[in-house]
Amino acid sequence: MSKSNATENDYVKFVFNAVAMPAYGATLQVNLHTADPGEAGTSTTNALTYTDYASGLDT
Repeated sequence: MSKSNATENDYVKFVFNAVAMPAYGATLQVNLHTADPGEAGTSTTNALTYTDYASGLDT
């Protein structure tokens, strides 16, 4: 499911103005994917696997 406009706006403020995102706090995790995880995908759907890549996922 896509994020709401409010979440997207909060993300832009987080990146460019260093403003904490209300739902996520002051830290934000970004994951790399090898293909589109789709609307129903999770953070582990098509997640990148590489020995030097630390995804931060609890798997």
